[in-house]
Amino acid sequence: MTSRSTSTQRRSVNIESDKPVQPWQVRVHCDSLPIMSKFGVSQSKEIELLRRMEACGIREADLTEQFIKASGPGGQHVNKTQSGVLLVHKPSGLEVKMTKERSQTLNRFFARRRLCELLETQQLGEESPEAKRIAKLRKQKDRRRRRAAE
Repeated sequence: MTSRSTSTQRRSVNIESDKPVQPWQVRVHCDSLPIMSKFGVSQSKEIELLRRMEACGIREADLTEQFIKASGPGGQHVNKTQSGVLLVHKPSGLEVKMTKERSQTLNRFFARRRLCELLETQQLGEESPEAKRIAKLRKQKDRRRRRAAE
């Protein structure tokens, strides 16, 4: 007598109709699954960027995005692919060209971040985070100059 293993393939069955359920029909709770990043950065950085864009009044519908060939270091990957990003904010007319990274998705992220900085500077003036950072550096340099002169 041959013994068959009792572990046959398990199938999901719809409880209501007792019909077999295909694997693509099974729902997975995605609370524990990581969310795919739109810009190739960590989820916390992406959320921070989206909040900053909302605070500046930037909507994705107001942006025109073009992909351009980058220049500079990066070799063939940069010279032959369109990894650079040209971002235009239609309401304000501001343009940002970003070719900082070899990755197009990272350049998209950095272009949006830079656009937020420019709009904050335009709207807030000396109260913007960028202006505060520059003022702090200027004070430090002045202190060093005074100490060196003494």
